[in-house]
Amino acid sequence: FMYDSNDMKAVGLSYGYGTSVSNGNYDAANDNSLTTTLTLQGGNVTISNKSEPAHDVKVDTTENVLAKVGITASADTVEIQKVTVKIETTKATVTDDYGTYVDTDDDGVYDSGEVIMLRNIKLKDADTGRTIGSAKAITDAVAATISGSSIAAWAATNDVDATLAFSFIDYFTVPKGTTRNVVLVADVFSSQVTGVVYKATFDFSSANFTVKDSKDVAVTNVVPATTVASNNITTRSSSLT
Repeated sequence: FMYDSNDMKAVGLSYGYGTSVSNGNYDAANDNSLTTTLTLQGGNVTISNKSEPAHDVKVDTTENVLAKVGITASADTVEIQKVTVKIETTKATVTDDYGTYVDTDDDGVYDSGEVIMLRNIKLKDADTGRTIGSAKAITDAVAATISGSSIAAWAATNDVDATLAFSFIDYFTVPKGTTRNVVLVADVFSSQVTGVVYKATFDFSSANFTVKDSKDVAVTNVVPATTVASNNITTRSSSLT
């Protein structure tokens, strides 16, 4: 906003000396050809992707980071009330199919007694280590629409490589002017095999991400209000170096 000539500083390009500014009222009828519109994009909540490059994780390990984002609150302290993520799996076959679980009878159905390979899926504060999204099993997967694709809630008919969505509704805050680094972590069970690939995606669209300001008013200015994906994470036997 420019109220008078003192609101603008102008410096000559050739010699670097200050120059005076002459300003007048804007005349839309005659001045449009002299103007340029500049749109600045910013948000009350800003999301940054902090996931690592594609890498391997050993089996029989806990709290492996599947994805990491930074959530910055610029205008006010905010409360995050819902976070939605999806996990995609590429299976590996070693006699049986391995993915989110091991399909010992190879029927594409999760049967009682079949062992779950991806466990304790939760959100944590990357800096403090505090859990901010309660641990979930693959059987806690919910129905969701992410990037226009519908994901079904958990069913026993899910194969080992079914895409799963999880909704975390544990509230946590991000103080004004700070960034909270959030990681999605999971355990990889000891009998998992080499070559299973997991990829996690956060969804910050309005349907899947709920955030409110200090007056309990929904924050709609989230940038980007879309998905933020991690890179592939591949399981490797602990016997490999």
